Amino acid sequence: MFHIRSMQLAFAFENRNEIGALQESLRSAVKLPSRPYERLSPIGQLVKSLLSSKTLDDVSWAAYWRLLERHETWPAMALAKPDELLETIHPVTYAEDKADHLHRTLQTVGKIAPDFDLSFLAAWPVMDALRWLERLPGVGRKVSASVLNFTSLARPAFVADTHIIRILTRQGVLRAGADARIAFEAVMARCPSWSAQELEELHRLMKRFGQQTCTHSNPQCNSCPVARTCLYARA
Repeated sequence: MFHIRSMQLAFAFENRNEIGALQESLRSAVKLPSRPYERLSPIGQLVKSLLSSKTLDDVSWAAYWRLLERHETWPAMALAKPDELLETIHPVTYAEDKADHLHRTLQTVGKIAPDFDLSFLAAWPVMDALRWLERLPGVGRKVSASVLNFTSLARPAFVADTHIIRILTRQGVLRAGADARIAFEAVMARCPSWSAQELEELHRLMKRFGQQTCTHSNPQCNSCPVARTCLYARA
C-alpha cells in the first residue's frame, strides 16, 4: 500500500497512463545492448550507485573499478579516509560529498554486517528494506531501489533516474518537480504485481529511450513511438 498524501503535489492523478502499454511500445522501439548487464553484489551496487548521481555511466564505472583495485576488500575500503576515497573517485560529480557519504556509509554497514553481506534484506518487506538503506548517508530512493532491484536480491523496487522522471512527466504520469521517490511511488502504485525482472526491464528501456529519443533538449518527437500520449509532443 502506497500513501497518496505525500504524492499529491507532484503526482498527476487525473492522467493514469498505463505503464504496461508504455513498456510494450518501448520494447518494439528500443534496442537494449545484447551483452549481459554487470550485476553487482548488494554492497557493490550500493557503492556504485552512490557514485552515479549526476555522473555519466562511464565515469562512475571507472571510479568504481578504481576503488576495487585500490581497496581489494570492503573492510579495507571502509578503513580508507575520505581524502583517500576522494582521490580515487575523482572526477565524479560532487566528488567531495560522495567521498564523505561513501566513507560514512561503509563505516555504518561494517558495524551492522562486518562481512558486508546485505543478503538479509532479501527477507524483509520491500518498504522496510528501502527505509533501512535510506538511513545510510547519501542514500535516497534511487540508490536504495537499485540495491534491491539490480542485484541478487531481485526485489520489486522501481529505479527512477532523471531520464525516467522526464519521460513520466511528459507522459502525464508525474507533475513537474517530481523526484525519484515520487516516480517510484507512481510506478509501483500502477504495477503492484510486477516482478523484479519486469521492473528492471522497464527501467532499462526507459533510460535508453531517454538517452536516445526523449532527450532533455531537442527530443525526437517525430519518431517517438509514444508521442500520441505525450503532453510535450502535443504542446
